[in-house]
Amino acid sequence: MIELTVTGGAEIKRTAARMRAEDRNFDKNLVQGIRRAVTPLGSAIKAGVPTYMPSGYAPVLGPALSTTTSVRQVRSPGVSIRVSAQGKVDKRDVRSLNLGILAHKLFGHPPWFRQRIRAGFVSDKFRALRGPIVSEVHRVVARALERIAR
Repeated sequence: MIELTVTGGAEIKRTAARMRAEDRNFDKNLVQGIRRAVTPLGSAIKAGVPTYMPSGYAPVLGPALSTTTSVRQVRSPGVSIRVSAQGKVDKRDVRSLNLGILAHKLFGHPPWFRQRIRAGFVSDKFRALRGPIVSEVHRVVARALERIAR
């Protein structure tokens, strides 16, 4: 006859319950922390618009700018940040503006003219804030792992 005795059943149950609760909260806490880390980027981009855009266009573009953050946790984990701006009819060409090209109609009528402007209104801010954003994301992940370890 073989006898097996397991002790600490109550502690195992408590630990399992905490692990299940943390599993439910892990994704939510991680995504919220990453989004908080990225938030300053949108404000910095908006604040920098007047130094990159012509004086007549900066007040139009600034309020129209928005940033969207997507957090991927499966297959290829990562964070995507999309910067966009809605015009009166269509989306504004943020990519071209970042490259230093402003396309506009002369006095509101065709044809379209291309004007060179200072490039980097998005990418310069991203480069400047990349280090602090990455550091904060690392802190968020470390805190989540600490909660799991407890």
